[in-house]
Amino acid sequence: MHQSFASQLTRLAKTDSRLVLLSGEPQSRDFESFRKQFPERYFDCGAADSRLVAQATGMALSGLRPVVYATIPAVTTGCLESIRNSICRWKARVVLVGADESAGSGTAADSHTCRHDLAVMRFLPHLAVACPADDAELHAVLRAALN
Repeated sequence: MHQSFASQLTRLAKTDSRLVLLSGEPQSRDFESFRKQFPERYFDCGAADSRLVAQATGMALSGLRPVVYATIPAVTTGCLESIRNSICRWKARVVLVGADESAGSGTAADSHTCRHDLAVMRFLPHLAVACPADDAELHAVLRAALN
């Protein structure tokens, strides 16, 4: 679903100039099209997950529509305190997208699996959690999150 997400996000960015992408995955080629079409709206933040959340919160409070993309659990429990203290506290409209690197591959280490992340994230105030199972659900969730 990585490619589908990247394609849908690029399509949505064509109609909303406020949409920005902050990537915590510097090696990912999924966003080549987004980078080429909107270089001023693509931010490669490396593996600085907590700072990624803080930066996205500031952007949201400034009127932008940030989408943060990083692996699970880096973007979930890896920066839980930042999510709680930034996004939730200020009710910032930030979309967090966790890429499950272990899905179907069987090769990811335990550090890249998400056995409890959904349960933990659901306890945070002012935060909606979704876990789409296919491209159609992903499209619906992404549209709802950005509207």
